[in-house]
Amino acid sequence: MIGFISRRIVRLLIQVFIVTTLIFILFRLVPGDPVIMLIGPNATQAQIEAARSALGLNQPIITQYFHYLGRILHGDLGVSLTYNKPVTTIIANRAWATIRLMLSSIVLSVVIGLPAGMVAGMKPKAVSSNLGLVLWVVLLAIPNFWVGLFLIQLIAGKLGWLPAVGYEGFQSLILPTLAIAARLIALVARITRSSMMEILSQDYVRTARAKGLKSGIVLMKHALKPALVPIVTLIGMQAGYLLGGSVVIENLFSYPGMGQLLLSATTQRDYALMQGVTIFFVASFLFINLLTDLSYGRIDPRIRYD
Repeated sequence: MIGFISRRIVRLLIQVFIVTTLIFILFRLVPGDPVIMLIGPNATQAQIEAARSALGLNQPIITQYFHYLGRILHGDLGVSLTYNKPVTTIIANRAWATIRLMLSSIVLSVVIGLPAGMVAGMKPKAVSSNLGLVLWVVLLAIPNFWVGLFLIQLIAGKLGWLPAVGYEGFQSLILPTLAIAARLIALVARITRSSMMEILSQDYVRTARAKGLKSGIVLMKHALKPALVPIVTLIGMQAGYLLGGSVVIENLFSYPGMGQLLLSATTQRDYALMQGVTIFFVASFLFINLLTDLSYGRIDPRIRYD
């Protein structure tokens, strides 16, 4: 177990290093001069050169890259040109908003999708099961920003039940959570249904029923646990979708999270902030996948780590 965790952490660090390098290169290819974005288009050439020198952007790319790597190793992601603050401070102030949105979306998808999938998997030929399949396919086909627009129009606009933009407390979290969770609910329900259908047809489940165990015990003790493995895998794999979806949904709802911060940094050509937020997203995704792998052994003791 310790060896497995050590290998995965080393692999995670290598992946973060590769992604950091790619991010540095790709962001240098983005059109636009961050210095002009910072001091304005009417600045003189002398002012532009002075600002470029102060920011280290007049140095060769390879020199900038090694300076950047050196700062990252010391936990320094640079200073934001837009906010004139350390990037780590800005991320620390915004990260919880996005983590809160992601966690609430996962919890909602499990609370709704898991029981819906279990019921459908127990009676796959029932009308309700087939209607559920149709609904889940529809939810998978609809983009999350469209769901967000619909919720703004109906819940916030016509009914006036919840705020449409900004963050004013828990009530501001509901609509963006629904917009992000809609697709994940459908995925969890579909995977749960398929898993339950397969597991309930296994010999050990029939044996448990033949022994006279109650249906609830067979379902919760013998069927649900194995069914959780593909569901946890799905949620781990969807972490990237949740983080990417947060960029769109946070901007749609003016939700003050990392997604809105990334778009703002991209618009302003704020290299340090763009790189910092992207590294945060990538590192979060890789870390969630590590936790997902480690959870398999807790869910199903038959799984061994080599």
